[in-house]
Amino acid sequence: PMMRLVPLLAGRKVVNFCCGHFGGVVECDDNSVWAWGRNLYGECGVGHANPVLIPTKVTLPFADAVAAVYSSAMGRSNHMSAVLSTTGRLAIFGDNAYGQAATGTIGGVRNTPFEVPKISSQNRAGVWADRLHTFAWTDAASGGKLYACGYNASGQLCHGGTTNIATMTACVRASDSTQLTNIKKVIVLADDSGTHGETMAALTTTGELYTCGYGALGNI
Repeated sequence: PMMRLVPLLAGRKVVNFCCGHFGGVVECDDNSVWAWGRNLYGECGVGHANPVLIPTKVTLPFADAVAAVYSSAMGRSNHMSAVLSTTGRLAIFGDNAYGQAATGTIGGVRNTPFEVPKISSQNRAGVWADRLHTFAWTDAASGGKLYACGYNASGQLCHGGTTNIATMTACVRASDSTQLTNIKKVIVLADDSGTHGETMAALTTTGELYTCGYGALGNI
């Protein structure tokens, strides 16, 4: 096999991308977002759940400038995609079996982008979206607060329980049940198959590292 140019972006320059086993999502220099791939769960955001064989433009629920694109294709599974705007708005599309699309309901797929409502007008600054969960944190002006939704069988959403959650809900510290703040980065650790992420780790801007979720092997 040899490297080849991704076709049909009509002369646009790609400025950001996420690609993996089953597809990809890209942001172009004209603020457009394009996707292609297996699309079994509507993760291409083009209105259906059939294979998308060429880059196809995604219609976003906002016209704000795009800050970043995310896709669970970065792992071994491609079930979810997300787009974050420079104004802190977040759109999610793909699998919603556990409420990870933050629509307020559990089940089915979201094959067009859903804008996740802001909480108390707080702007979001970062996102982790994978096949089971979505984590999002606010900007520094809003305290860098961490929220999450989706699959929670091992308590990896850090809500204090183990029920699945369909709306963005505050992640809290075990020590005093206050919300995690000053978040810089979040990752969800998966098993060898890349499909069962049940341990979450969050790094703060002050150098603190928090973990939550499955710990039978000492991983938290």
